[in-house]
Amino acid sequence: MVAGASLTLALVHGLVWVQHREARASLFLALMAAGTVGMAGSELGIINSETIAAYDSALRWYHLPVWLAFVGAIGFLQFYLRAGRSWLAWTACGARTLSLIVCFLCTPNPHYRTITAIHQVPFLGGSATVGEGVPNPWILLEQLSLGLLLLYLVDAAVTAWRGGDRRRALTVGGSFIFFVSVSLEETILVSWGFLRMPIAVSPFYLAVVTVMVFELSRDLLRAARLANELQAKETELSGRLIHAQEEERARLARELHDDVSQRLARLAIDAGSAERGPPGPALTETMREIRKGLVRLSEDVHALSYRLHPALLEDLGLVAALRAECDRFARQESIPTDVKLGDMPATVPPAVALCLFRVTQEALRNVARHAKAHTVEVSLLGFDGGLQLAVRDDGVGFDPALQRKRPSLGLASMRERVRFLGGELSIESQSGGGATILAWVPLKGESA
Repeated sequence: MVAGASLTLALVHGLVWVQHREARASLFLALMAAGTVGMAGSELGIINSETIAAYDSALRWYHLPVWLAFVGAIGFLQFYLRAGRSWLAWTACGARTLSLIVCFLCTPNPHYRTITAIHQVPFLGGSATVGEGVPNPWILLEQLSLGLLLLYLVDAAVTAWRGGDRRRALTVGGSFIFFVSVSLEETILVSWGFLRMPIAVSPFYLAVVTVMVFELSRDLLRAARLANELQAKETELSGRLIHAQEEERARLARELHDDVSQRLARLAIDAGSAERGPPGPALTETMREIRKGLVRLSEDVHALSYRLHPALLEDLGLVAALRAECDRFARQESIPTDVKLGDMPATVPPAVALCLFRVTQEALRNVARHAKAHTVEVSLLGFDGGLQLAVRDDGVGFDPALQRKRPSLGLASMRERVRFLGGELSIESQSGGGATILAWVPLKGESA
């Protein structure tokens, strides 16, 4: 029963690791379960031994699956709890490995100097074989390794508990400590002749494996639930972004129709009137007004085109485009805007330049709409293999916790742009303390 259950779990989690190589906890769980299969088979061989030679052979080979389960247990805790002193884990593994080597060098085996006899004793409603002989002091090395394992388990559980992961510390660490303690106690009593029964610790290891499987399954279910929730949120958010894009297109259409088209029509009417009128001062004044109207219209169309696609970014580069955008913002909003530039690379990939320019535009737009700021600072510098942009204001600020619950479309757009290029975006703010938008984008982002 123990072997069958352990084999099933070993195959399942072995396949999980094959499909997802980053799931190292599943790999070590599979190793421990496979070791438990071997332990159960060896214990069955010990129980059914009919000769001293068969008993000696089964007892010797028993140490190999025990070593596998031992290493699997420590590896699982290292990658799942991420707690406990690594040197203690390595020391325990080293002691167990040395015990395994000694097992195949000792004669007849590390449990006995000499096996004098084997006997049948009652066990689980039947009979089982137990050995009798002179204890071998090398068995202390095996028991030392189990003691080191137990010490490491306590250290890992305490570290996880202090780190705030109390449920895992209690379930995983606590179950490990309990069952390993029981198996250590049984091994000592049987090896030194205080208890006449066969070695049977595989059920304890199966219990530990079961707890490990329960925890991993719980994590998988939680991850699936979070993925579904995230997908649902992204689908609210995607709808809002599409709606916002449509609203922006509608606004541009209204601006073209209600403003540009009507002004062109008015200029056409004025030009027609001037064409029919007699020469003189009135005609000169009409033509002057038409010229002024055409200049203003040209400026407004240029500004509209610039909002849609900044040609200056392609012509003169990111630095010039940022300066021009900050100057335009300062004039339009009457907010002094300081631009600071650090060490910049000779060339900036177009995708990176456009991303940082759009983030600056959106950040300044948010300042104009919400911040009630007196000054703004925009800085750009090369940092850690990429470019770091910071937009700071001294406005009213906001609570980032509320923003995380329902992120604005502007901030969501900035995050998506930066994330698409493999960068990071963070927001620092507090009520009454201004706000800082910090974006970092790797310079290799375009190729990535």
